[in-house]
Amino acid sequence: IMFGVSVNKNIPSPLDPPENLIRIRLTCTLLDTCGKFFTHGDVKTKLPYFLTYFQCYFWSKKSASCWNNENKFPVYAQYQLEDCIEKNCPNVKLYSSYSESINAVKNLQEQLILEYNIKQVV
Repeated sequence: IMFGVSVNKNIPSPLDPPENLIRIRLTCTLLDTCGKFFTHGDVKTKLPYFLTYFQCYFWSKKSASCWNNENKFPVYAQYQLEDCIEKNCPNVKLYSSYSESINAVKNLQEQLILEYNIKQVV
């Protein structure tokens, strides 16, 4: 989901401009179509992890400077994300801001590093 995404909000990516929401729509559509098959095994465990990162991506889009009072963020995107998560992983927390989703990703990364005994390269 993060391919070609700029982590610097001042330098938009030509591969994923801030106003382009196609990845959100595609991801939600794919999960709505295939999510019913993610009910067992590793996939069931990893889907909540993916949804945490996906929400961070969503909030990075929603908090982009291209959205303002005159050019509002499309409400359908928020509803589509919420419906997708509720349908496929109802136990996953819905984050309400970019900073909250960033903190969730950091916490998840720390948890996975401990869980899988991953050694960090400095």
